[in-house]
Amino acid sequence: MIRKTALLFAVTTVLTLTTAAQTPQPQKQTWTTYTSAKAKFSVLTPCEFVVTSESMKLSAGDLEQIFHGCRGIAGYYTVAFSEFPTMPPANGSKAMLDNFRNGIVEGTKSKLLSEKQITLGTNPGREFTVVQGSGAQELLFKWRAYLVGKRVYGLGVGSSRSNAASPDVDKFLTSFKPQ
Repeated sequence: MIRKTALLFAVTTVLTLTTAAQTPQPQKQTWTTYTSAKAKFSVLTPCEFVVTSESMKLSAGDLEQIFHGCRGIAGYYTVAFSEFPTMPPANGSKAMLDNFRNGIVEGTKSKLLSEKQITLGTNPGREFTVVQGSGAQELLFKWRAYLVGKRVYGLGVGSSRSNAASPDVDKFLTSFKPQ
């Protein structure tokens, strides 16, 4: 169940990223704090999020996935969120984060470039970078995933290799705060 959800999560997120990547790049941007009462988080963002959602039926109950995405100067910014019907087992956080990472890599036909375990307060997380495509079509995606209670958050920035080192990428990723 978790693996299927992670794969769907990844594919939907990447479809959203790919669609948004085709929108014109803004010429200037202003950073503001975006807060989602429903998804229970805040994050600094350089652009105005478009919010979409998708529901899926699982054996344990319904799962709603909410996607926030926008195009900034450094690339495409996204926060994706799902709340599972039940708490993962005590040893399940590693498996959930592994499945999230694997879903992104497999769902996008990407190659994993780097990965490390991180935390946000007491919440376990994972930071990883994947590359998709090659040459002029190459895109780098830097991701952070966190397990916060029954919620899984995935934050990502997709950009060209030249924009991947922009300070805006880390500004976005490090500003995330679950509520």
